[in-house]
Amino acid sequence: SGSNDADGDTLTHRYLFKDTGGVLQAFGASTTFDCATVGCDKGDTITCEYKVNDGTADSTSVASTGVSVSNTAPTIASASLTPATPNTNSVLTCTANTATDADNDAVALSYQFEDGAGILQAFSAAATFDCTSAGCDKADTIICKAKGNDGNVDSSIVASTGVVVGNSAPTVTSAVLSPATADTNTVFTCAGSGKNDLDSDAMT
Repeated sequence: SGSNDADGDTLTHRYLFKDTGGVLQAFGASTTFDCATVGCDKGDTITCEYKVNDGTADSTSVASTGVSVSNTAPTIASASLTPATPNTNSVLTCTANTATDADNDAVALSYQFEDGAGILQAFSAAATFDCTSAGCDKADTIICKAKGNDGNVDSSIVASTGVVVGNSAPTVTSAVLSPATADTNTVFTCAGSGKNDLDSDAMT
């Protein structure tokens, strides 16, 4: 803006972008510079310069005030939860897929597990959840959520698709056969003990 030529010549406008390390984009017709390109980093101070040419000579260039490049939050593409068909004995694992940070900061991941009633395990570094824990029951639909932090800000939270908790087979601990001594006239009796069903189903 503010360009003028005393001779009435047509003016060609040129723009340059730089940081304290040097030129990021040399003088050209483009009025924009994409900071996602190499050389534009968190903490840099970016300025632009402007000049015009009347076909014979350049004007003196003028510079803008500087703009400091701030932190960019990390991103996670998606989350997935395995196994796809768990039961109440399963250990569920949440995976954060394609976690990236434009500033190349280290990204710390955290995970949360939920069912329809609420949070089963709040956000933490633990990527697994043991479905034998209270609250994880047969027929529940479990999801996990993932987020990343670059030391400054969190990414957006991404959620997996749900998995439905299936039936767990019951268990027993022992069987005892009596009597301990027998002959061909003996009627044997088998006694089972230690029966348990994680789903609290009636057992026969």
